[in-house]
Amino acid sequence: MYHSKIRQIKDKLTGQYRTVRQFYVKVNGREQPILNPQTQVNSYRHNLIGLYIPDIGEAIDSYTPNLTSFKLAVYFHKMTTNQAIGLMQTNPSHCSVFGHDTLKSPLNSEMARVAPDMNRIKHSGMREEWSKKIRFWLIPPFHSIEQGTKLVLNEEQKRHAEPAPGKHQRLRGVAGSGKTLVLAQRAAMLASQGKRVLVVTYNITLWHYVKDHIERACYNFNRSNIQFAHYHGFCRNMLYANDVPWPSDVDEEAMFESIIPQMVIDIANSSERAKRAHQIFDAILIDEGQDFNLKWYEMLCKFLTDNDELLMVFDEKQNIYGKSGSWIEDMKGTKFRGRWRTLNESYRLPPSVMEKANEYARSYLPEIGAEAIPNNYQISFFEPHMIWKEIEDADPILEIWNLFNELTEEKSIHPQDIIMLVPTHKEGWKLVEHFTSNGIEVNHVFEDESKNHHNKRSFWMGDSRLKMSTIHSFKGWELMNIVLLMPKPEEYEVKAKLDKIVYTSITRTRANLIVLNRHPRYRDYGKTWPRVWEN
Repeated sequence: MYHSKIRQIKDKLTGQYRTVRQFYVKVNGREQPILNPQTQVNSYRHNLIGLYIPDIGEAIDSYTPNLTSFKLAVYFHKMTTNQAIGLMQTNPSHCSVFGHDTLKSPLNSEMARVAPDMNRIKHSGMREEWSKKIRFWLIPPFHSIEQGTKLVLNEEQKRHAEPAPGKHQRLRGVAGSGKTLVLAQRAAMLASQGKRVLVVTYNITLWHYVKDHIERACYNFNRSNIQFAHYHGFCRNMLYANDVPWPSDVDEEAMFESIIPQMVIDIANSSERAKRAHQIFDAILIDEGQDFNLKWYEMLCKFLTDNDELLMVFDEKQNIYGKSGSWIEDMKGTKFRGRWRTLNESYRLPPSVMEKANEYARSYLPEIGAEAIPNNYQISFFEPHMIWKEIEDADPILEIWNLFNELTEEKSIHPQDIIMLVPTHKEGWKLVEHFTSNGIEVNHVFEDESKNHHNKRSFWMGDSRLKMSTIHSFKGWELMNIVLLMPKPEEYEVKAKLDKIVYTSITRTRANLIVLNRHPRYRDYGKTWPRVWEN
């Protein structure tokens, strides 16, 4: 039977006490603390519509009444409805609370109170495709060999994709070398062996890309064996699931770099292991590891089983957040051992792009990683185009608009295969407004003033609309045609950070790359590029 007690909990950050209602359930005669059931179901809804099915989050972001399709309810199997309401001591209008007597009631009116839309034939806010996607995540179907499209790996990639129980490994790779492909293949292989796998990215947009690669793998596995998360979302869920409030009134950088991960470590070290039993993994695979720090690594290690397998992939040249990589180099405080594993050949970058990327790296990033990107490019049925245009005094919105019309009308390129990369969210919103006002639909990542993340969650390459993104959010992705708007001189004071951001953008294309430059630092470099589309 469930019951609750009022408790005083001391906040480790502020030293202040706060009053909480702690819920308990008796298991085998012993009291076990549990999460507030309403908090738990609200967390499920948040993740389902905001992260796992980004289409819904985007639809709610654009039209809030769509949220009415996703109501909250908590059912207590061994309590009556009145007992359940008394336990929760809350307004049932926010979250329906009911017990077994409501389900057994012969009156539809009782059940209609819990599910007011149960007799509706149609609902203006609900879409059929959403229900199919919800069913996929609630009851993941078995992934069979026939569902995959064979991923072709070379011998070196295959070696790194092999599971390695009991080992923590570092994999360094140049742009386009197949780092994410290796990670996806290993995740599928581990899941096919019945292992529980956590795939972690820093970028909120990137795990959809990793998931698409995993879906291509030719293995039989239960999809429920693989969990996807971006780092901050994982932390948020752990705090949320243990009734620990998100810290406030603290330095933002310190909060993300050390305070929050330490809070999660404290949770993992607590004796209430049952609360997080479903969060223990046989293997953790980390993409874009150059964005992580030692504290984050230590935190994630707390969620490994005795199988204790961890793979972290890197590209130092794409360390655009300025994180120190010394911890991963000297390996102190980690379980990494031996020399780096490496992938040195690029399979994505066309030869002309590879040449320019190497030229850029030698000029602006000589101290980081390999001096050049060896190329093993396979596509030969078209010649990629590269254009550099100086637009210091021009209107960037108009320049991008004219380029879009040229690419779609004169070059017959579909908007789905085009991405516009801009330095800031503010400039991105202006660009979106211009295109949508001219009847062009846009799939973008830009946040509003309230830091809403719905657009980031719904950003993926399979969408049929024109793509727009900040340079930061596109890191790790790739697309056939990239239009890059370079930052203004005043937007980045640290030159080293800016140099990595530009490099990241240049290496994201699979074919054509057009650069609109506004920064004098790169003017000489761009002089060797073509100025027009060369046929």
